[in-house]
Amino acid sequence: YLNLFKFLTRQATKKVVLFLASAVLLWGANLDQKALETKCEKADTASCYELGAIYQEGKNYQKAGEFYKKACELKHASACSSVGVLYDMDYIKDVNNKNAAKFYQKGCELNDGFGCARLGFVYTLDKNYQKSKELFLRACELKDGDGYYGLGLLYYDGNGVEQDAKKAKELFEKSCDLGHPAGCNSLGMMLHSGKYVEKDQKRASKLFIKACEMSFADACHNIGVIYFETKGDKNLAKKYFGKSCELGNDEDCQIYNAL
Repeated sequence: YLNLFKFLTRQATKKVVLFLASAVLLWGANLDQKALETKCEKADTASCYELGAIYQEGKNYQKAGEFYKKACELKHASACSSVGVLYDMDYIKDVNNKNAAKFYQKGCELNDGFGCARLGFVYTLDKNYQKSKELFLRACELKDGDGYYGLGLLYYDGNGVEQDAKKAKELFEKSCDLGHPAGCNSLGMMLHSGKYVEKDQKRASKLFIKACEMSFADACHNIGVIYFETKGDKNLAKKYFGKSCELGNDEDCQIYNAL
């Protein structure tokens, strides 16, 4: 089944592992990291942030958090929001469940649209829709796709605003145009179902493929369902269910193995 609007988006990041056969190259990479650490110790904000990203890519989340926090202290907006994500995803233990919001707030105050949008989702979960709307609007001002997506959800469901599907569609369009896969997927769902809008399944399929190519698991699932049920193409269906499985949709792993 096509599952519309899973509220918290699974933003899967494509991981690329480089196997460096040369010991010289590995040694050089270590030297680069050492150089970044030296610069970070001297309060070079960009170096601290880059180190955080390196450790996050290596799944050393504790170390990533340390460098992101240092960059955040040095007023690096994205670093503050990145710390929020680490807490939000439970990569770093959040004892009082308030640290994610705290760091999203810092990012937002430093004009990071993503931080504003993520804080908006925190308030949405608490059903403080007025506050979440304010934060989504601020994220939209900063041209963040998450902000348009979050605001679109409010208008689609009529939470804190008058229900307006046409407005929701426009916001999902803007979110998708800014490269936000959840916005593309939600727009695709509206067009596929024809609920509140004119049905356009051909465009819906293109939107699901676009979102899937941006590693949005639910979109891969949706296009897999379409190829299996509507087009009768089991090979392509299996391809997309397989990608959805790789991105963390366990149910699609079972479907993939059964095809």
